[in-house]
Amino acid sequence: MRKPDGKIGWLMERVLVKKSAVAISLFFSCFTACGKPADTSVIDSEELESGESGHVDVEQYNVVLILTDTFRADHIGAYGYSRDTTPWFDTFAQDAVLFERATSQNAWTPASVSSLFTGLYTRSHGVITYIPFEATEGSVLKEEHVTIAELFSEAGYTTAALIKSPVPQVVSGYSQGFDSFEKVPGREAYEESGGDLADAAISWLSENLSSEKPSFLYLHFMEPHAPYIAPQPYHDQFDEGWDSDLQGTHAEVMAFRNGSAVATADDIGHLLSLYDGEIAYWDSQVQRIVEHIDSLGMSDDTIIAFVGDHGEQFNDHGDWLHGALYQENIHVPLVVRVPGVEGTRISEPVQMMDLGPTLAELCGVGAVDYWQARSLAAVFNGGSVPGEPIFYEYGTERGVRTAGGMKMLFEDGVYRLFDLNNDPGELVDLGEVPAYETVLTELKEIERTIFAESDEIAETLFGE
Repeated sequence: MRKPDGKIGWLMERVLVKKSAVAISLFFSCFTACGKPADTSVIDSEELESGESGHVDVEQYNVVLILTDTFRADHIGAYGYSRDTTPWFDTFAQDAVLFERATSQNAWTPASVSSLFTGLYTRSHGVITYIPFEATEGSVLKEEHVTIAELFSEAGYTTAALIKSPVPQVVSGYSQGFDSFEKVPGREAYEESGGDLADAAISWLSENLSSEKPSFLYLHFMEPHAPYIAPQPYHDQFDEGWDSDLQGTHAEVMAFRNGSAVATADDIGHLLSLYDGEIAYWDSQVQRIVEHIDSLGMSDDTIIAFVGDHGEQFNDHGDWLHGALYQENIHVPLVVRVPGVEGTRISEPVQMMDLGPTLAELCGVGAVDYWQARSLAAVFNGGSVPGEPIFYEYGTERGVRTAGGMKMLFEDGVYRLFDLNNDPGELVDLGEVPAYETVLTELKEIERTIFAESDEIAETLFGE
């Protein structure tokens, strides 16, 4: 971790990385579903370790954090999907805490992973693009950030990242806090690469997972990202005889996106079946990793967390791949198994980036007091989920979701409003319905407040 200096020194000094005499405070006011300020609190490490204030006892668990690219929650059995895409994962989830309504903070990988690593919204952390092998403005996770890996490293953990995605790069700052940061060799990221990543993870765990020194391992799977070409038997597993010759290549899907080709209903059904085959292949590979942890006798010492960075669209709202802020793109799985904690399902909405502060508190490695993410650690001891709204962005698009199920979306210069409880497909725009004018006004005010907070964080960190 870089030492405090210059303009940001005072802020970096507020990073709390030791278990002893830690104070976790909220840097900005949080908001309830109605937009009113919530109470702030201060929790020191002694309270955390004693289990007071509704928090679980602190232990230095090993942590295996598995991020899966392009992963729609509604295509997972444990989230109610009709196809048997994830038989192993569904069983795993029964013994874990499953967050039913987790939302990604951005609809594509660079910004979403940056939010996971920093606990900040896109407008705060500033990563909005991806440039292969280059460090350019807007593509770099800047050195001023304090990442979740840095917190674990400073607390004495061995930290490592094993990645198949091309997006997180050393040159772009994603390696901050990791003792080792490896792009796993073998097949290309988009070509059945899950087996290579599982092999590398099993090897690393065999060498490093022990009770002597805690480990923090980050894994980044590419399945089920396009192309949707899983190895057999997964590729054809869900084929229902669609009248379509598509192979699931990225070029085929891009042709639908740019309008050079028009998808038939059979094309859409066929591509969805190929996407599901990718998920089934992923399921078989993460099973290998977790079963290896079990075989090492480390299950009782290891937190295993699964999360998606964003979803995927199949012409749901007239577009393909990912990029918009409808639910198919931002409703992601978030499932965490903590030793000694019974499996349960949490229906309240949470943010994908809340996972970082949650793991930090569960393991007692401290916190960053300007995080916009919030810890969900209390949930693992029967506590409640923070009631603040959920915020998300993509390019000029952004939105807010409340605990009550109302979702605002700013798209193409227009504010839209959806009632997710009664309209989960986001088909009925209530933005111009007079009866919902007050709700929309409140959500706009929350948006303005989050913008102001984000701009202040960016100014403090970067002088921008």
